[in-house]
Amino acid sequence: MLPVPNHFFLTLIKLRTYKTNFKLSRLFGISEAEVHIVFVTWVKFMSLQWHELNLWPSREVVDFFALDFREKFPTTRVIVDGREIPVKGPKLPAAQQITFSMYKNRNTAKALIGGLVSFVSDSYGGCASNRQIVE
Repeated sequence: MLPVPNHFFLTLIKLRTYKTNFKLSRLFGISEAEVHIVFVTWVKFMSLQWHELNLWPSREVVDFFALDFREKFPTTRVIVDGREIPVKGPKLPAAQQITFSMYKNRNTAKALIGGLVSFVSDSYGGCASNRQIVE
């Protein structure tokens, strides 16, 4: 049985490095099915916990920490960045078409992330252009 702190560590490794379940199963000495269960469980848990937090910084906090930035962009409260994450190719052809990114030449999901993960948009398939997402 894998200790609970290692469950969290496994999840962070998968999120950061995109290692396969097979590689993680060998690294932690558990089955691929257990890796999948641990990862899905922890992502759901983190999602539920983070929804309880107010991660939006107040205007006063932003002003305090963004000294130089505030001079050029006085009304900015959060910086939003796009993220394209590799995903396993779906079995259904229609789903493959939606997630395939010509730019990355692989299946991906796209999302917008703002601040210290204060905001994460809905995900879009890799074939969606940035223009389609923003409009």
